[in-house]
Amino acid sequence: MINNWYDPNKRMYGNPEIYRLISDYLEKRYDGIEQIHKTWKKQIGTLLLSLSAFKLSTNEINSSIIKNSRMSINVPIEIVRLGINDIMKVLGMNDVVELWKAIIVPKIKSAGTGIRLLEDYWDLFAGELDSADFDIRKGHVSSLYKLIQSLRSINTEEMLNHLLKEEDIAGQVRDFLGVYFHRDSSQRIELYAEKIIISAELLGVGVEALTFVVLVHEMTHAYTISGFDLNGDQGQIKGKCCDKNIVEGVAQFYTDAICRQMEDRIPGVYSAFSKLMNFQPSPYTRHRQWFIPFAYNHEKVRKAFLLYRNNPDLHSLDFEKALH
Repeated sequence: MINNWYDPNKRMYGNPEIYRLISDYLEKRYDGIEQIHKTWKKQIGTLLLSLSAFKLSTNEINSSIIKNSRMSINVPIEIVRLGINDIMKVLGMNDVVELWKAIIVPKIKSAGTGIRLLEDYWDLFAGELDSADFDIRKGHVSSLYKLIQSLRSINTEEMLNHLLKEEDIAGQVRDFLGVYFHRDSSQRIELYAEKIIISAELLGVGVEALTFVVLVHEMTHAYTISGFDLNGDQGQIKGKCCDKNIVEGVAQFYTDAICRQMEDRIPGVYSAFSKLMNFQPSPYTRHRQWFIPFAYNHEKVRKAFLLYRNNPDLHSLDFEKALH
């Protein structure tokens, strides 16, 4: 029987039991990704429309100014399970136990802080541990803490760099936790479950919060690259290689704004956005140089992006000049 995360009939790199443990771990967190997608997709679309004025249907535009016939864009969203072996390949791992350690060691390391506090304040807690249920002494706690400290540290930055690496392909905007395909024949968004779950673990954020960030970012690409402006036009960048400094900057600009708005409803979402950005390359942080902090000008961003959509050869420096 083929598992959702691996096929036991195909080659496994290491202990099959570890494959099962990782599969169980991923499965327990997968529902959080599905829930965010089902619960917030419509609300994200409403927020993007209100902030950018780009629409996925000309039905929402005043008929007196429409140049073309009524049109709509369907952008299905698929949550993709790549498989444990594929994730190992991305991370350059040859044994599944390496992946399992990468997943659990950060949790064990964080538990070490609590164990150290138990050791430091032993006299305060010892009375509560004095029962038949606890055969434990201060020396045991000290030894456990030393064991945790001796665990090989995971190079979080290196692993995230592997997970977040990108390719430039015409008709695709690859962010590697998700992809927006914008060819006419293949309009869709893919979210990569294992990458989101493991990245959330490495970043120390909730799977749901990180999923929301990725979903907003990819939906922003759909609205801004393929969406209709107020005249019913789509511009000229759909299906082409886009200037990452512009399209990623704009996607991050709107993702930043939406995550700020939604922090009260989805606690931790803005922290997830900020922590992820710490490991992303320049195009994903560029939007923070456009204006003074927290003084975002949505009209200027929209106007400059419309200029780029209609002039795909526009250089990112000229786009940024148009912001001011």
